[in-house]
Amino acid sequence: MTAKEAQTLRERIAQIEREMMDFRLAMARVLSALYDSVHDLESWQQEHTMELTRLRDCLVLHFNLSEIQTACFDLGIEYDSIPGDSLDDKARELVRFMSRSGRLEGLIKYCHTMRPNAVW
Repeated sequence: MTAKEAQTLRERIAQIEREMMDFRLAMARVLSALYDSVHDLESWQQEHTMELTRLRDCLVLHFNLSEIQTACFDLGIEYDSIPGDSLDDKARELVRFMSRSGRLEGLIKYCHTMRPNAVW
């Protein structure tokens, strides 16, 4: 190997090392952003779960089982497709169903219409 080839090789190695450092920095930024996103998602999930729990508790407080059945009918939901036997079970599963189907706002509006003095 000539001196010139050795110098070219050293320069190429130095260039690759710089590129690797740039890559590591970029990956560190990506990982940091990913951790931030996961933290934000966890916070949102916790808040969302608390909102669902509060809604379930309000349903149990302000509606009886027969009224939950009527709510299902009015909202176009087959009552028997909502799992559970007790008021607590039906309220919990109705809230879950509405959340999963993206209809939670409709349930809240319905509850507000039926019980306008309650805080929904």
